[in-house]
Amino acid sequence: MQWTSQPAGGAIDLNAVGGTSSSDVYLVGDNATILHGSGTSWTAQTSPAPAATRLLAFFAIAPMDLYIAGGGNTVMHSGAGGGWVTQTVVGTTELRGVWGVAGHIWAVGSGGTILKSTGGGTWSPETSGTPNELRAVFGTSATDVWVVGDGVVLHSDGSGAWTADAAGVPTDVNLRAIGGRPGGPVWAVGNAWTIVRRDTSAWVVEPTGLSVDDPAGDVLQAIFAPSAAEVFAGGAGQTILHRP
Repeated sequence: MQWTSQPAGGAIDLNAVGGTSSSDVYLVGDNATILHGSGTSWTAQTSPAPAATRLLAFFAIAPMDLYIAGGGNTVMHSGAGGGWVTQTVVGTTELRGVWGVAGHIWAVGSGGTILKSTGGGTWSPETSGTPNELRAVFGTSATDVWVVGDGVVLHSDGSGAWTADAAGVPTDVNLRAIGGRPGGPVWAVGNAWTIVRRDTSAWVVEPTGLSVDDPAGDVLQAIFAPSAAEVFAGGAGQTILHRP
């Protein structure tokens, strides 16, 4: 496996990537940056967010149903008409994660913030029960949704109620990302090179084989499962892990 660089233009920090296929990829980042890629080239798209906004999360429900979240409680949507439209979200929270299915979309962020939308353009808060920083959201369906963050794992059946469900996660671990497949399984990653997999009723730590020299700095920050039998994780120091 070999990685090659592609010119994206400028020197902006890019914070999230997603898409619907290898020829329909989005990168979002600082200074309200939105880039759309065809697989070989990247084109900047017009963002309605203030120029200094940090865009931190991207999720595609479908090719014409796309969401971006970021600083200043920013949520943007691109639908069938194309272009990006800012949706109604009150507050100044930094939103770091967004995920959903048609009619059920969640965004999470600082101060224990969880927001829910039914796809109509407005977002309502849900009670997380924690003031901790929330960093990522993922579900296997609209009735099986997970949120992870600093010392917290939350689960919801989609009804609006969230419960703590961190059994099996080491108490000194802050989780940074979560992902998996529709119907499961689900994995989450965090500091001290931690990877946990959701079992029937608890989380199970999966060994990475990496030596932990700096528990705070040795952090995995991204997880992607292209199939139920294959998972990639990435993090500090250009660390890339693969689970066949």
